[in-house]
This record gives sequence, C-alpha cells and structure tokens, in this order.
Amino acid sequence: MRDEPAVLDMIEEAGAALEAIRSCPVPVLAYLNGDAIGGGGELAAACDLRLQGANARIGFIQAKLAITSARGGGPDLFKLVGPARDADDGALRTHRCAHGAGPGPGRRGDRRRSAGRRHGRLPQADAGLRAPKLRGIKAQAIASRQGLGWHAHRAIEQQHLVTTWLHDDHWAASEKLLSKGTQ
Repeated sequence: MRDEPAVLDMIEEAGAALEAIRSCPVPVLAYLNGDAIGGGGELAAACDLRLQGANARIGFIQAKLAITSARGGGPDLFKLVGPARDADDGALRTHRCAHGAGPGPGRRGDRRRSAGRRHGRLPQADAGLRAPKLRGIKAQAIASRQGLGWHAHRAIEQQHLVTTWLHDDHWAASEKLLSKGTQ
C-alpha cells in the first residue's frame, strides 16, 4: 500500500477489529504465552486485562519499521504506561506495570526508566531514529500529556501513521527486515 487511501483503509479495517474488543460488553482478557509484537502488542493493549507467562513480552516495535502505531494502540499504550515510558525506540520488552504487576509510582523502581537502560543498554542513535517516526511518537506523547481524549489521540496516531507509512524510511526499513529473512 503506497497511497494514502489504501493506508487509510488498512487503518480503519484493523482499527475496527480492535475497537470491537475495546467496546465489548464483557471484559476481554489477553493471556500472553509468548511475544506480542507490533499489531499483537496493540491487540493486547486493547484488551481490558493482560496476563502473561513468565517469558512473554509486549513490544511496540513499529518504530523499527519507521512507522507509528496504527490501530489505536498508541493511545491505549500511552494510557497504560504513560508518555515517558513509551517514547523510546520501541524495543521489545515487558511492561509489567501495564499488566497490573511490578513497579509503579512509589513502589519498587522508577517507572520512567526504559527497559533498555534497566538492562544496561541505551537506545542507539542510528538510521532507525528518523524525524517522521519521532515526530509521530512525540505527537502522541504530547497528546497524552495534554490529556486529549482517546479519539483525538487516535486521530493524531492515524495522521502520523499515514505520513510514516508512505515515507521512504519505512520502505527502506521494511526492505532491510525482509532481506534478513531471505539470507
């Protein structure tokens, strides 16, 4: 999909599926027995409660493809873990406080530390940290900090996904990822 109408259709179709989960009249539980990455992370964030196996992780790795979240996952994640925790490079990690367990304000640890720094790794400044993607993530952080409602935040997410999806950085990152799989 390399044109705006097709990207908007993709966003709406996938977003409708997750909206059905968010608006389900009974609680929806996600049990993670492995990694929930990208769209899987957005699916887990859309649920009312997330439980996980010992080695399961949620990763919003869209940033590695030089795009932002797409299906309302950005507003969901910012609501769950806050803007300071979500604005790094999208490394695969476990957010225990998003699952209702582990450190939180006033408990063990500082929620604002990124998982990478907690494990002795710092986010690297590389070609993956390009302006369009960072603007999209930052715009969502601003929306969260300003207390914009979910729908207003979702509109910002959608706008930036279209911009990042159609940008050359996304296609270069996608090619790089796909070429790793063929080697």
